[in-house]
Amino acid sequence: MKEHVKSLTLTATLFESPFPEGSEKSQPHLSTQDSIIISGDDDIWNRPRKALLYLRPFRSPRRRPEDIIHDLDRFVRSLDRVAHLTIDSHFNHTLIPNSTCSLRFLGAGWHAFGQTLRSLTLKGNLSLLESVLEDSIYLASLERLSVDLARNKHGVEVGAAYFALTQFIKRHSTALSTLEIVSADLADSNWFSQGLERLPRLQRLKIQQPPSEDHGQRSAMRQFLLRHIDTIVDLEWGYTDTHTPYKDDRGASEESGSPPPLDITFPHIQRFAVCGSCPGSVYLQSAMTFIERHQKTLTSLSFISWSLGFKDFIRLAEKAASPVMEELDCDVFILTSSVFATLKVHFPSLQALGLSYGMLGRTLRETPPSRDPNIPITSVDELDSLDISGGLRLKVFGKDMDAVMLADWPIERLNLRESRRLVNKADYRIECVGKVIVARLPKVGFVNGMYRENFVAS
Repeated sequence: MKEHVKSLTLTATLFESPFPEGSEKSQPHLSTQDSIIISGDDDIWNRPRKALLYLRPFRSPRRRPEDIIHDLDRFVRSLDRVAHLTIDSHFNHTLIPNSTCSLRFLGAGWHAFGQTLRSLTLKGNLSLLESVLEDSIYLASLERLSVDLARNKHGVEVGAAYFALTQFIKRHSTALSTLEIVSADLADSNWFSQGLERLPRLQRLKIQQPPSEDHGQRSAMRQFLLRHIDTIVDLEWGYTDTHTPYKDDRGASEESGSPPPLDITFPHIQRFAVCGSCPGSVYLQSAMTFIERHQKTLTSLSFISWSLGFKDFIRLAEKAASPVMEELDCDVFILTSSVFATLKVHFPSLQALGLSYGMLGRTLRETPPSRDPNIPITSVDELDSLDISGGLRLKVFGKDMDAVMLADWPIERLNLRESRRLVNKADYRIECVGKVIVARLPKVGFVNGMYRENFVAS
């Protein structure tokens, strides 16, 4: 029964397989555990509550496009309870010239689930905005809009595409609570500051695009953010991985000031995440100052855009220290037992911890006889009397961890990742380092998405 389908994903494979016939990649693969591939088996509709739709026409014998569209139209017309729709055309450039024709079956979809759709996600070229977000479309229950745009390599008219986007947002302004804009090219912020008024229910905002030093662009984005300082509780900000012009602070300076949103105070913010590529130390210090200003309200912090040296890690812990912080995610280049001792002191109520690391190490006081490698660091001023060494063996790291009193730390979920700058994969593999850490955190029930028992046994 199709009324069970709640989530629908339309991918580029709807239109043409991007891989040669017979190759392994030509067959759809699905890793999401709570989803299925929809086929012609009628019994399958009795099982799913959430479904991903991957339809790929057979290449032999080749079917006419109009036959494919007809089948899609008939199928989509029967889905009258879909709440989540994703259209992904990222990897199919053949779609771009005739995307309006290829997506015409969506008219049946808007008619079928126009009243139930709560979340719309678009991934692909700018042309997708005009093709999908037509003037006649109004989704009465839409709460979330997410747009992920690739580089504009096909000469799509930027103005027309963003006009379609802003007009669509304006039509749904009274209901939208989540807005996510990710762009590989720098979007003109004037479209947001001038084309959009206040979104009264906006609570979650994600903006990820190349950084800009242009004063006009910064000012336009600041105007948009200032309209929502009293509504935003969840803010994710970052820079696309394809652009890192300020990695070594080239072109950025203290005189240029903090970019928005780092120069704004959001009185009700509870979650802050910095995403994407590292834009350099000037931005790092601005982000730390932003966190310090919101220390009393933040309950969740993701800070993985920088691989932090020990000094910057201590500064982050000091500025974010809070008894109400429940979730923390960061990247430390050298992982020592004192990292855990420090986190426990600054975040006593932490329930979920994410850590990326590049190598294991020790933190020692330089002056004997106090050479305890497991000391908690509460202030960056203490670093003058410390020696941080890297390249520690796993057995020595385990002994250091034994000395840290973590049994009463309430962490329930742990997520460990190897940093992109991992020094030695053989010595510092997740499955080895993770088991040493988990053995010292008895309250952890989930590790990297697995039950504790399964992780330890793996």
